[in-house]
Amino acid sequence: QAGGDINLVTYSEADAQADTFGIAIGAGALGVSDAKASISTNINTSVGSATHVTSTGGAINVQATHNYTADGLSTQNKQARATAISGSGGVLVGTSGAIADAASFVNVNTIVDGVLYAGGDVHITADVYNKSNAAAMGLGVGGLVGVGLSISTADTGGAVSALSNGVVAGQSLTLRAR
Repeated sequence: QAGGDINLVTYSEADAQADTFGIAIGAGALGVSDAKASISTNINTSVGSATHVTSTGGAINVQATHNYTADGLSTQNKQARATAISGSGGVLVGTSGAIADAASFVNVNTIVDGVLYAGGDVHITADVYNKSNAAAMGLGVGGLVGVGLSISTADTGGAVSALSNGVVAGQSLTLRAR
């Protein structure tokens, strides 16, 4: 029990970057560059069923965030980024390949199964910002044959939830998942 605000917050931020550059030169040249960047985690804030949280004069905030500012008001420029560049030059044959894979899969959950009593407002929120970006460039130059191959894949996924299965009392209730 407290007389002022009570904040139960789980805060996460992640940024992953992979860059690769390769070059091959010869009579017959083969070059491959492969870059992989990934973010994968679960962020949870919960109030258990046997828990009673009381603020006689303030708000209760139960919050989980990923790549948002700590107050949950704006996103941060965090992401999984992968860049692959490959080049080859051959007198006869030049082949190169560049592969870039970026993935961001984050689950964010805020769950209240217990009892929340607030003299002010009650906020139960979950905020997630997942982003991924991949870029690839392959260039092959040869006297007879030149082949360049580029493959880039950016995957973004995950889930977000804000649940209230318990008893919640206060001046107002905000229940948000985004």
